[in-house]
Amino acid sequence: VQYMDPDYYHPEGLWIGNMIHLHVIMVNDNVIGNQAPPTTWAQTLDPKWKNKIVFADPSASGSAYTQLALLIQVFGEKDATQWRNTKSFLENMLIVGGSGLVYRGVGDGEYPLGITMEYAAYSYLVGGAPVRLIYPDEGTVAQPEGSAIIKNAPNMENAKLFQEVVNSKPVRERILREFYRRPARSDIVVSEVAPGLAEISEIKMADFDTQWASEKQSWILQTADQVIMNR
Repeated sequence: VQYMDPDYYHPEGLWIGNMIHLHVIMVNDNVIGNQAPPTTWAQTLDPKWKNKIVFADPSASGSAYTQLALLIQVFGEKDATQWRNTKSFLENMLIVGGSGLVYRGVGDGEYPLGITMEYAAYSYLVGGAPVRLIYPDEGTVAQPEGSAIIKNAPNMENAKLFQEVVNSKPVRERILREFYRRPARSDIVVSEVAPGLAEISEIKMADFDTQWASEKQSWILQTADQVIMNR
């Protein structure tokens, strides 16, 4: 853990982060043409982008739910009983049934813009698609994906060895190089292994209340469903 941000592992050692997921705006430059893409979350509310930004149904996608919870907080509506900007956001989006439809649709040139996960957008950039990634000015959120050893595991020594291997620097670098998953380790220079990806220190992070997003999930999804159905 000497190479890890404390946010990416449990303080009592119950789990450790392997990789970090960030959320971005994915742009297809061929489709968007001469228009300047939104560089802030607030700009996604502009009526000129209506049905041009693809967004996964948050009831069907965990990543889209995280994105929605992030936007509620960025828009200052965490404690609101009724949404204003968040409602406008959902009404402006082209809602699709799953997160895979977002990055595939933008990458394949079906849509000009999409809100998606960093690694998914970057995979199209590496593949030669005319896409780029925008980290909005208000900030994004970094979520760790991790692993843990089961209590009283029958093969404890092998479990410990596996954790050491899967979190080692060479393995995390290879996973970044081949699968574009940003490592949780801080001693890997991401931009050298995956050219075109920004260093985590260069990306602004928004304040994100994970506990609130978990506790309010049912209410948030019910409210979002009502907005989507009544558009």
